[in-house]
Formats: sequence, structure tokens, C-alpha cells
Amino acid sequence: MRKTRTMALAGVAAMVLGGAAAQAEDSGPVTAGKGVAQLWCVNCHVVSTAQTSGSDQAPTWQGIADRPGMTAERLHNFLEKPHGKMPDFKLGDTDIDNVAAYILSLKH
Repeated sequence: MRKTRTMALAGVAAMVLGGAAAQAEDSGPVTAGKGVAQLWCVNCHVVSTAQTSGSDQAPTWQGIADRPGMTAERLHNFLEKPHGKMPDFKLGDTDIDNVAAYILSLKH
């Protein structure tokens, strides 16, 4: 009986820890994307609710996230090529995907 109870507790602990690890992995791209945004994008775009101002010429990331039909794929395709007055930061695919994940995390 004691062995069964110990095994049951171990199983519950594994599920809890496994869930926490999965949640941490899920937030990884969002956190990384926020870091890229705070390094490169914050000078023009309002990239978070904590930021109070940006350029009048650049849309807020909340506004981008809330656009109908906005997807990670659309963001990736847009960000991989220089556009408009935006500088070409030469971000790699992983950074672009992380930025897209962060933008989409702002969606209301």
C-alpha cells in the first residue's frame, strides 16, 4: 500500500512538473521576441503596454496583433524583408518567429 501511494505521488509530481516545463517552453519564444523588440523595435513602435510613446509613423504592436487575419506566417513574411522606412536589422528566422510570437501574444 505504501509503495502504491509513493508511486501515485511521484506520478502527480511528474505531471505538475511536466506541465510547468511545457508552460515555460511555450513562453520561451514570446519572452525571446519581447527581448528582440525591446532591443531593436522600441525606438519606433510601441511594443508593450508599459511603453508610453513611439513614432507616429509606426503602428503599435497591439494594433498589429489585433488586425483581422493576423497570423504568425503573415508576420514572418512581412518581417523577413525590409519594408517602408523600417531599417533592415537582418533578423534570422528564429528571431523573426519569436517577434511574431510576441506580437501575437498581445492580441485582445
